[in-house]
Amino acid sequence: GVRRDGGGGSVEELEDAKINAQLDDVVHLFSEAERAMKLCDQRWLEISDNYALLLLDAVWATLLKHAADRNLDKIASQREAADRLAEARKLLRTLHGADWQRLGQRDDTGPQQAVWVRLFVLQGALAFHRGEIDDARSHFERAEKLRQKLVLGPEDDGKIAQLLSMGFGSHESRAALLACAKDQNRAVARVLKRRADRQAALDAKRQQDKLRKELRAFGKTPSGAVVNAEAVAMLESIGYARVLAAEALRRADNDADAALTLLSSAQTQDDLQLAIIAREQSAAACTDFDMHPESASSDATAVASSAAQPENGYSENEVRGDEALELSAALKENERSYEAADLTNEEFAIRVYQAAISQGR
Repeated sequence: GVRRDGGGGSVEELEDAKINAQLDDVVHLFSEAERAMKLCDQRWLEISDNYALLLLDAVWATLLKHAADRNLDKIASQREAADRLAEARKLLRTLHGADWQRLGQRDDTGPQQAVWVRLFVLQGALAFHRGEIDDARSHFERAEKLRQKLVLGPEDDGKIAQLLSMGFGSHESRAALLACAKDQNRAVARVLKRRADRQAALDAKRQQDKLRKELRAFGKTPSGAVVNAEAVAMLESIGYARVLAAEALRRADNDADAALTLLSSAQTQDDLQLAIIAREQSAAACTDFDMHPESASSDATAVASSAAQPENGYSENEVRGDEALELSAALKENERSYEAADLTNEEFAIRVYQAAISQGR
């Protein structure tokens, strides 16, 4: 069918125009990226394959662009693609070694050799469109020979069976063999390492989750943030207990230096310990009430009943009640001053303990 849009054109022509526009953008972006990479020191370009891969992608995009334009002869007159491939080959030789000898000790030999397959294919395609048929055939043959080493065939069934007998999965066994150039011993080492890495990452995540849960129990800092886990780990590493470090950081609003100053003072450490004890007792009381509300109610009733039964004119509870009233009055007066000073709940709890001690209770 023919679809009219503006000046008109078939669906196929419109799709081709859309693809050409996209390829123009791709070629332009690769050129900009190449220009930016050239601003780097040459030493940085030689320590990884990023620049080489960029050059290969740029040539591939250029070939696609000229194929879409049906103007592949145009690229034959340009040296830009050939220069890019030559530079990519030079960088890869520096990184992998002239005979790929540096790949022998890596656990990703297969993926790295696949980069060379791409290089040979692109060299062959460029030579073909330049009319250099013999060179093109040579490049394609090298690419196919190397590709055969990167796929598993019937001759590799024994190696796969051996890995499966060791308890490895089919997918991870095949992937390991391909990644290690079909070297069975290196494939085993790769699977074991990757499993250990995954387990270590899982354990680390569980530890982080556990630590975050513990830190949330300390409440928020003055600015409303949760205690910083990394700062707690740092203070733990120099010998402070986790709960003490966390309470100091909470008070210091996650300022590690200020928290260290608090921890360096014996008096401040006592205050921190009191806050921790108060919090733990409060949490335990809440938990006990949640678990046994009827018990707490019965205890309160029993206390009220015993207080109503005098013995020799005065009950023991009445005497204690007078003392409690005195302490309550003192604490209420202190509470008003604490509220005026805008103290936190934990700091108020510490002062309550101190007031109780000073009253001899």
